[in-house]
Amino acid sequence: MIEKLYDRINPLKYALISIACSRQFESIEDSIKFLEKTKDRLRNKRDALFLLEISKADKQLALGLHHDCVDLL
Repeated sequence: MIEKLYDRINPLKYALISIACSRQFESIEDSIKFLEKTKDRLRNKRDALFLLEISKADKQLALGLHHDCVDLL
């Protein structure tokens, strides 16, 4: 459903909706994979990409991957 919204809404709102959807996954790894797929759709939207990267870093921090988190930020 979220893939269909890409062309219709603001890229930042799309990123926020994607982040909210990524919280529904049971595993954090699946959530990170979902955000990576979303990131591919927002290639040219710099602000939305930053927002997705911050969310991805937050999820990596929850996994205990501190060095990966710092590298992303």
